Amino acid sequence: KWIKSLALKKNRDEQHLFIAEGEKLITDLIRGGAKLNVLVSHSAKPALLDSGPAESYVCDSADMDSISLLSTAPGILGVFHYFQPDKSVLETPNPRWLIADGIKDPGNMGTLIRTAHWFGLHAIIAINSCAELYNPKTVQSTMGSLGRIPVLYVDSADFYAQVSGKGIPFIGADLKGDLLGEFSSMNSFALIIGSESHGLSPDSEK
Repeated sequence: KWIKSLALKKNRDEQHLFIAEGEKLITDLIRGGAKLNVLVSHSAKPALLDSGPAESYVCDSADMDSISLLSTAPGILGVFHYFQPDKSVLETPNPRWLIADGIKDPGNMGTLIRTAHWFGLHAIIAINSCAELYNPKTVQSTMGSLGRIPVLYVDSADFYAQVSGKGIPFIGADLKGDLLGEFSSMNSFALIIGSESHGLSPDSEK
């Protein structure tokens, strides 16, 4: 009952805990520095527990199907502590950021996180009510990149006021924009990806 309650954002935020499912995802989260709280699986002694202390429970297939948030339960589920956001990334010299501007779909948000991680960006800045970082669909879509790249949820006006005048090139993705091949290589940039329905917000278009 407690694990299933973490399907709701208000309960996750109250306890600062989130759910991840599948051995690879759980392993990648642990390797990325996530702190495991509880592990539930079909195995009596999962090898994942060698990574550090955590409570471990064994359940049968029916119970796993009951607590799983996926259509097909992978047989192992972990409850993790929230990551501590590192706001110092906003002071990174020559930053390479991805700005998620109003991304509403959790799967899309997770995809942006893992893509930014793959390309070696310094951080993702989430503005204008992006999908929640610890939504189970976001977590699964990151495919283990969660914790490997800082994700900051900030007020858009405050963010743009803070970075204004620092000489960071801002690039907005737009269907009517210039072709990507026309841009020269940049050591520093902030790439803005707008919402699925409305594109870039007025704050970003400025």
